[in-house]
Amino acid sequence: MKIVDTPFIINLLRDDPRTVKKAEELDKPGGAATTVINIYEAMHGVYRMKTRRKQRLTSLQRLITNLEIFDLTIEATTTRQES
Repeated sequence: MKIVDTPFIINLLRDDPRTVKKAEELDKPGGAATTVINIYEAMHGVYRMKTRRKQRLTSLQRLITNLEIFDLTIEATTTRQES
């Protein structure tokens, strides 16, 4: 599983060709995930838009349904996993 960040999500919403290609690769087994913070940042950006807001909001909502989203919890911020 790969974790995607806010710039990746934003570039995907902008239909950046390289990002779209990478997203297609991530759509294979194992998939992709992000954090609730990245979703918040992308959503905040969409709501600040003056044009194409509704279209981008719909795209973001569709994207969210295809990602595993990790919540931010105290345990997540303080737990260190050893490899």
